[in-house]
Amino acid sequence: MPLEKFISIKIITIFISTLFYVTLSVLPLVFYKNNIKLKTLSTSDFPTEYNIFSQNKEATASLFFPTSNRYLYFQWSPYPIVISQNGIFKELFTNNVRLVNDKQGNLYDELNNASNVNRLFNVSIFNLKNIFVFKDIRNAKSEQQFDWFQAKDYVTESQNDYQLFKNDQNFVAIKDNAHFAQFQPKDTDNFEYSIYSPRSIIKSSLSGFLSQNLDIKSRPVLIDNDSFHKPNFINTFQVPAENQDIYVDIKASPENGTKYYLKLSNVETSKPFLLQLNQTFGTDWKLHWVDKSVFDGIPCLNNPINYSITNNSVCNYKSGLFELGDAKFISAPKVSDINHFEGNFVGNTWVINPDDIPVQMRGQKELYAVLIYEKQTYYSYSLLISGLTFLILLILTAWQEIKLYKKRKVENSA
Repeated sequence: MPLEKFISIKIITIFISTLFYVTLSVLPLVFYKNNIKLKTLSTSDFPTEYNIFSQNKEATASLFFPTSNRYLYFQWSPYPIVISQNGIFKELFTNNVRLVNDKQGNLYDELNNASNVNRLFNVSIFNLKNIFVFKDIRNAKSEQQFDWFQAKDYVTESQNDYQLFKNDQNFVAIKDNAHFAQFQPKDTDNFEYSIYSPRSIIKSSLSGFLSQNLDIKSRPVLIDNDSFHKPNFINTFQVPAENQDIYVDIKASPENGTKYYLKLSNVETSKPFLLQLNQTFGTDWKLHWVDKSVFDGIPCLNNPINYSITNNSVCNYKSGLFELGDAKFISAPKVSDINHFEGNFVGNTWVINPDDIPVQMRGQKELYAVLIYEKQTYYSYSLLISGLTFLILLILTAWQEIKLYKKRKVENSA
């Protein structure tokens, strides 16, 4: 059999096999039109009050009640949905075992337990900005109606949750309609607990966190016995009075949550102080010192917003696609990894000692730093190298095919 004919038969066989498997996989969409899982929701299916969930704004940390393992069955929806998915109001924590450890999962369960609602104001320490209580929900008919949705009395739970938050003086209702009520912690416009310099350390267990009377205005950081990488001295450490009012100017990018430019003011560099980042703890988070010119060289897209309770300010900057220049920060002086540990149960805390500060910066009242997740820098370079490698292979393949085509053309014309 000629080679060309053999190749043609092989290509036809591959095409027919592929077409068969694609057809087989698409058949359920043709014959099961009434399958509840195959129905989609359009924007017109949502009541107009829910338009706030699709606004083009920066995402804010939120809690949703009644709790149901993320899903809720609304009166206007054919099946239970996750209302926070792809919206601007993001769940404060998740219990997805593929993404979090046991500690974070337990914290999620604590915060979403309606019986703890009387102390949910404490959750402001995690930068909680919104609590939603949904009214237009319904209960599943049975456990069998939806195999991913727990059947219980969500309607009664919603009514109870609404009354609890409505009567709690620590929360203010900014929206209250027939579909849902949106509550915010009191003084929410005066705190931004994403990055701050704590004034004090409070020892607290995860299970007892919501039972204590926490004064968030004191800018504390919570340390538990199971805190990962916790240094021994932290049990007796106290923030010196000279460093209890450090002001933190933050430049953050909504597109890139792996790098923050910081200006620390009113610092007594001869004394230790604390810095807290309320993002999931990771040993790849590093605090590098930089010059004032680096901080000033990042323009803000908006006027900085000042927060009196947390003693900080935040403005946004425009982040690039790959940020390959971040490699220069890896070799910059940094705070010792020894004193980087879990604070606020799952966040990142640094104790910054005088020896951590470069000699040329000591004695200054203002320090400049970059808080960066270094693994992202390596990932960006790996992605770029992979893309260039693929492009080179594509060019070489095309070049080889062109040479083969020309060779065959010459042979056929001979």
